[in-house]
Amino acid sequence: MDWYSIRITKEESLQGKADRLFGEVRELLRGVETHPTMAVYSSIVNDQAVDVYFSPEVATLAMGIIHRYWGCQSTAPPLTAKLLLGSPTALTSPQSAE
Repeated sequence: MDWYSIRITKEESLQGKADRLFGEVRELLRGVETHPTMAVYSSIVNDQAVDVYFSPEVATLAMGIIHRYWGCQSTAPPLTAKLLLGSPTALTSPQSAE
């Protein structure tokens, strides 16, 4: 499986989309044993949007959420991305880069 991402615009964030998304993902991952390749990152695209990235392992679990928020397959986030949930090693893990 690949990395997936969801773009959230500034306007959508003001309407609560980011909070709803993070709440759903947090709830989904609650009680799941964290693996070094499981993580959710964010990266600012410009002053009007943020991309939220799901490692392949998290995407497998969160596919319903990703589809509901119109997410799509993507490349891995930039190394400067901010870790939101999960393991900080997911971005540099060889398994997540495949």
